[in-house]
This record gives sequence, structure tokens and C-alpha cells, in this order.
Amino acid sequence: MGPLVLERTMTSSRFLRPALLLLAALVTGAAANAQVRYGLTDLSAFTGRPDFYTSGTAINDRGQVLIHESGHSLNAWLYTPGRGAIDLSTRIPPAAPDDHFLSLGGAGLNDRGQVAGEWYTTKLGPGMVPPQVFVFSEAAGMSNLTAPFAWGSGAAINNAGWVAARVRTPFDDRVALIDPSTGTTTLAPLGFVMNGTPGLNEAGQLTGLVYAAGNSGVHAALYDRVNGVTDLGTLGGRVAFANDINESGWVVGESERSGIDEVGNPLVHPFLRKPGGGLLDLGGLASRPDLPHGAAIALNDAGQVVGTFSQKSGNWETTGFLYDPAYGVLDLNDLLDPAARAAGWTVEYASSINNAGQIVGIGRFEDSTRAILLNRLATPVPEPGPALMLGLGAMLAVAGRRRFSR
Repeated sequence: MGPLVLERTMTSSRFLRPALLLLAALVTGAAANAQVRYGLTDLSAFTGRPDFYTSGTAINDRGQVLIHESGHSLNAWLYTPGRGAIDLSTRIPPAAPDDHFLSLGGAGLNDRGQVAGEWYTTKLGPGMVPPQVFVFSEAAGMSNLTAPFAWGSGAAINNAGWVAARVRTPFDDRVALIDPSTGTTTLAPLGFVMNGTPGLNEAGQLTGLVYAAGNSGVHAALYDRVNGVTDLGTLGGRVAFANDINESGWVVGESERSGIDEVGNPLVHPFLRKPGGGLLDLGGLASRPDLPHGAAIALNDAGQVVGTFSQKSGNWETTGFLYDPAYGVLDLNDLLDPAARAAGWTVEYASSINNAGQIVGIGRFEDSTRAILLNRLATPVPEPGPALMLGLGAMLAVAGRRRFSR
């Protein structure tokens, strides 16, 4: 009887070993589908103007958020968790004209809580003030960095306090890197242009674009004071923009590629580029094939990317996305807390992500667009999927037949 028992045990082991490996693979696959969920905070409530068009522009590693308004005028607030929001238009120096047409735009925020941007008057005639570059901090107030230029617009700021700005020289419009601590200003070569709210890392690398030879297109580009301008190219189309850069030198942006949408527009996809490599197409949003155009707007030091997918026809619908190296490209609305979805919130645009994984952008609620903050919730425990249960059932059934076959 001894050899018979041994033979049965060995037979069962020969079956169970691969079956257990299959089960482990199924469990791993189920766990991989347990993506993080996000709770939503309406930041427009801190501005006192929840019915205006507001957006979350930037978030730093302290959780401070730069909120922008684009309603009847331009304005910006610096929100600090637990303390509320500062209306930056109230911090413009007293020498500024006191009129109804004063506008302020905040563009960059660093981990020290410094904001870079611009303020100006839109009223024509005597007393009109062109755009002025400013840096604001709670400790030092608002400083004007425009001189010696005719006008300027602050666009980005790094943790060292360097400011990237668009400026007007006596001869042309240029991009300038301004170091307020030393008073040093460096002009980027003519032809390098910043797009929207660019990225500026601690190495002084700044994202933007350059025009291809013969004005045959626009290429994503980097600029720094040591290496000058680096042309990053495109995904194969004519136009590409670089939008942000992290401390490892990874760049994200958007680029035309081969193919067109249903009305003939060239397809635009988000890209990721690592130092020494080419542009990597992050692809489309599988769950929303009706939104074929994508742009990567920002990334953190872990390589997580946020941005938006949209359509360029019909109702011009948009949705915010998260790219995570572990999961690929995901619609943020699919990751939204069910309570926020049930209340009627949708995420239309994601504009910044910090190293804690917090995301800010634009949400839609009750027919208005509002600045939102997405905070990571506890990772859900994955429920056993059909494949897992089917695999487990098959393994147990076959094991039972093997056990009693003798």
C-alpha cells in the first residue's frame, strides 16, 4: 500500500504545482486591476466665487494649490491646506492703478510656496499698464521682476527661485531665465518659445518649442543655460509641444502623429521622453475612443503623468487622464470616488500632479467648470474576478478527480 499512496501523492503534486502557478498568475492579474481611487475637493469654494470659471493650475509637494479664474477677469489664489486661499490680486503693490480692469494670472508654483505670474490692466489709454512679471511669497510679498524689459509675463518657477518669463526687449520677444537672488537674467536664443505653463526643473531645464527649418513645423524642445536649445522632434507629425519636465529630465508633451480623426484633423497624442531617447507615444484612451486627441500636461518624479483627452468636433468633450507606469493610461473619471460621480462631478482636465500623487485640474459640476483637487484614497481590495474564480474552481475539480481516480 505504501508505493500506491506515494504514487497518488506524486500524481497530485504534478498537477497541483502548475495549477498553483496558474492561480498565482490570476491573483496577480486581479491585484493589478486594483488601481488607486481619488476623492474630490471643490477648490472653487475657497475663492468665494464658486460660480465663476476656475481651474487648479499647479500643486506643490506641500499640497499648496495655485487656482486660476478665467471669468469676467483674470485672477489667481494661492490655497494652503488648513488655512484657506490668498487672493493674489490684493497683494499687487500699492503703486498699481486701482481700476476695475486690473487682471492677474498665476502660472508657476514651487515647493517653497512662491508663485510666478503676471499682472496688467486691460483698460486702454492713460494709466494702462502692460504685463508685469511678478514673484509672490507670503513672507516677502509681491516683487516686480519686469525691469529692464518693456513688459513680461512670468510662466514658471523652480525651487531655487529662478523664473522663466516671456519678455519684450527693444528688438524682439524672448524667453528669459531670471535669478532674483543674483539679479542675473539670461535670454534664450531667438526662436525658442514657451508653450502655456511650461516646466522648469532644478537643473534649469525649461520646456518649450522651436520652429523647424523653413518653418515646416513646430518641434518640442528644451532650453538650459549650459547646453542651449535641444530639438526633441515630434511623433512623426508636423507639430509637437513640450509641456513639463521632472528632476530626472523626463519630458512630457503633445504631438501630432500619423492618422486623422473623423473630420480630418491630424491625431494628437501625449508623449513621454527620457534623456537620451526619443518621444514615446503614450497612446490613446482605450475606454474613450471618441476622444482621440491627447496632451500630457505635467508629471512628477515617479513618472506619473496627467493631462487631457479631447475631441475637435461635436461638443468638444474632454476628460482628464492619469498615466501610471504600472497601469498605463487611465481615465480619471473611472478612478473617481463613486460618491463624487453620483453627485454629478466629472473630471475634464488634469493640469498638475505632485510627488504624493495629488492631482489638480478642472472639474465640471452643475454646468460650471471648477478648480478641483484629487486626493488618493486607500487602494481598494480587488474582488475575485470571473477568471480567478473559474481557474480556482477548475483546479479544485480536477484535483478531486485525480485524488479519487485510484
